[in-house]
Amino acid sequence: MKRHTKKWKQSELEKVKALVNAHSVIAIASLQGFPARLFAQVRKKLHGKAIVHVSKVRVIKKALEASKIKDSKVKDFAEGNVAVIGTEMNPFELFAFLKRSKGSIAAKPGMQALFDIIVPARDTGFPPGP
Repeated sequence: MKRHTKKWKQSELEKVKALVNAHSVIAIASLQGFPARLFAQVRKKLHGKAIVHVSKVRVIKKALEASKIKDSKVKDFAEGNVAVIGTEMNPFELFAFLKRSKGSIAAKPGMQALFDIIVPARDTGFPPGP
C-alpha cells in the first residue's frame, strides 16, 4: 500500500461527510452500466442545483456513518459503483430529473436486458447450411 493512500481516503471521507452534512436531500445513485459520457452530461445539467461526488464505496459508507444521517438506512444502498448527490431540490424533482436523463445504450456482453427482446422469424436472404 502506498503512503499517500491513507491521506487520500481521509480527505475523501471529509469531502463526503461535508457534502452530506451541508445538504438537506442526499441521494445515492448507482452507476452500474452507466456510460461515463452520459454521466458527464447529467453532472453538467445538475451544476448549480446539486453536487455529485463519486468515491470508493467503503469511504462513502464510513462518511454516512459519521455524518448527521448515521441512523438512516441510506448507507444500505451504497453497493457497487455509486455517486452521492447532495442538493436542496425537492427529492421528487431530483428523481424525475434523473429518470428523464436516463438514456439507452448499446448492449454489451454480460448486461441484463430490462425488457424482453423479440426477434421475429423471417427470410434472412442467406441460404441454409454452413
